[in-house]
Amino acid sequence: MRVGVYNRYWNTLGGGERYIGAFAQYASRLGSVDLIAHQPFSIPMLEARLKLRLEHCRPVILDGDSDDVAEDLSKEYDLWVNGSFMSSVRSRARRSILVVMFPFLRGKVLKSLWRTSLIKPSPQILSLFWNRHGFWRSYDAIAALSNYSQKWIRHWWDADSFVLHPPVDCGYCAPDQEKERIILSVGRFFEGGHNKKHDVMIAAFKQMYDSGVCQGLEFHLCGGTHPESKHQAYLRYIRDAAAGYPISIHSDVSRKELESLYCRASIFWHAAGFNENERRWPERFEHFGISTVEAMGAGCIPVVIAKAGQNEIIDPGVNGYSWETLEELKLNTLRVLDDPRSAKILREGAASTSALFSFQVFSDRLTDLLRQVL
Repeated sequence: MRVGVYNRYWNTLGGGERYIGAFAQYASRLGSVDLIAHQPFSIPMLEARLKLRLEHCRPVILDGDSDDVAEDLSKEYDLWVNGSFMSSVRSRARRSILVVMFPFLRGKVLKSLWRTSLIKPSPQILSLFWNRHGFWRSYDAIAALSNYSQKWIRHWWDADSFVLHPPVDCGYCAPDQEKERIILSVGRFFEGGHNKKHDVMIAAFKQMYDSGVCQGLEFHLCGGTHPESKHQAYLRYIRDAAAGYPISIHSDVSRKELESLYCRASIFWHAAGFNENERRWPERFEHFGISTVEAMGAGCIPVVIAKAGQNEIIDPGVNGYSWETLEELKLNTLRVLDDPRSAKILREGAASTSALFSFQVFSDRLTDLLRQVL
């Protein structure tokens, strides 16, 4: 069997690339595997940064940047997996799976209708939308990143999907790892979209620090960067906001450095979606929360926003805390710091939850999906 795994953004080396890369790692059981992109990328780099085994894969670089080039290539495969974020490439393969981190809309008028209307558009408008933009109908199955994504796939595309949570790498910290007074946040530094709200978290930490309630506490923010000027300007803005406080900005760290911080940190913060309107802009929220689960597997206690995909992970008081206001963020952080006995229970609960998102669990679910598709 020939398997093609398509992603425009292998070089981003983010959580989405690890998710799609896990498909490719699993696909070695099925036959030959091609990793397909429009720009050159390094398979050894994917393996090193994302902790994947892809030595069986062959890189295929498309001649041209259009969706048509990818669509034409898809017909050469027995199984085509499109895991490219916001890709509208149609499949012409014998069998195919569309992997959706989060659905999206095409067409200005239709976008406006979906975002502003409290009622479902008429069948006539839906038919127009599907005829022009319903590329997902060319696939045999849709794999949704999370329950949150599945909800919006149904709402925007009126399509069924199969929830396939991403596999999360855990277990690299010793159970008796000594924790330090460190708050950690992990998320790419970029402007727009589902921005990670680094500035919001920095402001909250500075307020705690200025009030004198967190002696010896440090805040570390890790994430990849993008070369475009607006994203580099955002990174400079974050660095300026952190200046003068025990706040460290770690950009483009190695996997080894990131794992070291996970193991040392006591608390994990996440704020994507804060102050956003979910009904109008659901894509601005965290679609799942890979970094949250990674932190939990390393014994970090999550104190994360009670929105979107984070709600699929956190059971407040059992494996961490969630919050809706910045006051709740600060209060729950202090609860962890001030009660070591409770923190120990939460830490154990967090580690236990992380096991639900192992590569073996992912493989079992993907096996079920492939049985349906093939």
